[in-house]
Amino acid sequence: MKPLAVLLLLAVTFMACSSKYPGFDKTSTGLYYKLYKVGSDTVKPKNGDWISLHYKMSGVSKGKDTLLFESKKQSPDAIRMQLPASDYKGDIYEGLRMLSAGDSATFLINADSLFRKTFRQGMRPRFIDTNSMVTFSVHVLTVDKPEALKKKEQDDLQAYLKTNNVTVQPTASGVYYIEKTAGSGIKIDTGCQVKLHFKVSLINGKQIFSSFERPDPIQFSYGKRFDTPGLNEAIGLMKKGTKATVIVPSSM
Repeated sequence: MKPLAVLLLLAVTFMACSSKYPGFDKTSTGLYYKLYKVGSDTVKPKNGDWISLHYKMSGVSKGKDTLLFESKKQSPDAIRMQLPASDYKGDIYEGLRMLSAGDSATFLINADSLFRKTFRQGMRPRFIDTNSMVTFSVHVLTVDKPEALKKKEQDDLQAYLKTNNVTVQPTASGVYYIEKTAGSGIKIDTGCQVKLHFKVSLINGKQIFSSFERPDPIQFSYGKRFDTPGLNEAIGLMKKGTKATVIVPSSM
């Protein structure tokens, strides 16, 4: 009977440790979690993998649960991120590494640790109760390895070049500069004040941003960081009146 008594004692002790937040399990690092829906995929992300997800974050303010952020309210598109290493044991990144594509879960993260260590804010916001927990409700949509994404990018690029009969060679950095209309005037150089309109799309045509929808063009001083290094490089090849299509590698 002694071994049985020991096993029962251990079981009761474990349940007591997990009962602080009913319905939640607890990892050895102190992360509280609750799984709702488990997808059929079993591949879990590792540091450096790309994941897309939707999440909702709420905190405790004056004893009441308060919504802090909900990705679906900000944009119908999923949030895409490259999973970094954990900032500390039991952080939200550890929770994300527990989930495969199709999985949903809720995680409880200490507010002080989250804002100080993960969000790098120095301290938690004053309206969030001290020693309270922030609730993350997460649904992971996809998990992609960098190697697979790199191959897909190259396949998509080659298909685009062939479909659009692009014959220009890329620059040393990998930028394809396809001039549609030649401009005139001085060459753009450091210190020049540039006004331009531009549209950004994925290579499949999905638009991400367009300044053409604004009444005025965008103005900036060339040589200072404006957008991506690829776009800056392309603008340096243009003159007043030039129109061009530019293909920029995702690494830029």
